[in-house]
Amino acid sequence: MSISYGDHLTSLPVDKSTPSHEEEVLMDNLFKAPPTLMEKVSGESKQLLVLGVVFAALSVPPVDALIQSIVPATRNSPYVLVAVKTLLFLAVYAFLSYVVKAD
Repeated sequence: MSISYGDHLTSLPVDKSTPSHEEEVLMDNLFKAPPTLMEKVSGESKQLLVLGVVFAALSVPPVDALIQSIVPATRNSPYVLVAVKTLLFLAVYAFLSYVVKAD
């Protein structure tokens, strides 16, 4: 009694036609190469650059004055100013990371 485990690869039919665009996209997604070290570093440095620019933009004194003119409670307490700037930082970073990530 012989157990069959399926067809041998050499006995399967071969299609010589060129793949369609959808098939190429599918194959690229299934068998894409893992990112290289430089690609990983590049992606992380882009994120760090965005974080640094947003932080620096919110750290300048004219931004403090603008926030204090819009939210009067920030004039009395530096903690409220830090809380408002934190919320602004998170909102701006979320927006920019959504826009930048569209690659």
